[in-house]
Amino acid sequence: MDNTTPADTDKQEKRKAPPLTLFGWSGCGWLGLCILIIVGGSYFRLARELSPKNIADNDPAVAESIAPLRALPGFKTFTASATNVPSHLVRHLVPFGFRYPEKFHLVEEQRPTAFVTIEERDPDTDIVLEKLGVSYFSAGPLGLSDIGYRTLVGHMSNGLDLMFNNYQELEQAPWDVDYYHGRSLTFRATVPGIDGREMPIYGRVIFVGRQQDKKGLALIMFASALDPNVKSAADIGVKGDLREVLRSFDIAP
Repeated sequence: MDNTTPADTDKQEKRKAPPLTLFGWSGCGWLGLCILIIVGGSYFRLARELSPKNIADNDPAVAESIAPLRALPGFKTFTASATNVPSHLVRHLVPFGFRYPEKFHLVEEQRPTAFVTIEERDPDTDIVLEKLGVSYFSAGPLGLSDIGYRTLVGHMSNGLDLMFNNYQELEQAPWDVDYYHGRSLTFRATVPGIDGREMPIYGRVIFVGRQQDKKGLALIMFASALDPNVKSAADIGVKGDLREVLRSFDIAP
């Protein structure tokens, strides 16, 4: 008797798929699938939004602006605006800015739904130690209520379970960024390493938005077990370099 469930089949098919690169390991394409979950519910919706015809037919809306953060020694700044995010994402932009350590760098090859991605790589192995991608979400009919955030985080967790090997959701909890209330999901999982063995990774996803326009930012953070300052998923954004990034985060009022 075959006791295989649809979820088991999904995971089996996922693991048969050709590996993409994640943190310099042979693993899943981290930001792309996360964004499919965030923006919404179906691949068709995302594919339709990003088709060349729709990009050409929709002039970018005039985005709000936010003042650049004051520079500090040892840090660079990033301020999202209509001039430095992909043109087809301007209409989704909630202006934001942050500081990041000089040892991080901006990833030039952006995912189609990421405003910006930064990462820190180990200088000896070139493996990514910490990584942050900032994308967007629409709140949907539940708005930015507690149940709305819980629904978003639940969908994200279900998608991550299909994406990663040995996925384990660890905690969902309220999380504030700047002066805005949001919700955080922490998890751990494994990806195939360069030597073929499974390597642990830790992650935190934060949804944070503005009540007035029912949209917001999705902050997707990963750290490898090789990062000396991150020993668990609970450390992401609390210890290590991403802590300073989150503390500096500025979102337009």
